[in-house]
Amino acid sequence: MRNHKKISKVAFIILLLMILAAGGVFFTLSYYNSNVRLIEKRWNIAFPKNITETYAKKTKDNWFGESERYVVYHVPKIGDILNEEYSVEKDLEIEKSMNEILSVLEVESNKKPDFNEHYAWRKYEKGDDKLYMLYFESTQTLYIVESIF
Repeated sequence: MRNHKKISKVAFIILLLMILAAGGVFFTLSYYNSNVRLIEKRWNIAFPKNITETYAKKTKDNWFGESERYVVYHVPKIGDILNEEYSVEKDLEIEKSMNEILSVLEVESNKKPDFNEHYAWRKYEKGDDKLYMLYFESTQTLYIVESIF
């Protein structure tokens, strides 16, 4: 009877440790594979800690990893992301490129940026890969479109 209780306790502890380990692995993978972390790593950008994802849509990865991603964040304080390298001049080419990708992704119109509003923008390029970032201070919204080819 005593051995049975010992075995039950050991089995319970092992089961509890396995559940905790699985939860830790899941949390770690979801944190490091989040959209913001993937973009930070790929483009060497540091986002503020207070960033909150509000919408995301992505094409399926093709054979060689080609994909397009659209992510919207609420960012109360943009801080260092908006530095001297951002432009506040309206850019029709950026708007056209973003709208083309958003059309491919079939993003609903209420989830798209309102280009009639004032915004700051930045474009990153690595070969054929592109990243567009638009920040609308009035709504504290950061729109990111990424095209990987």
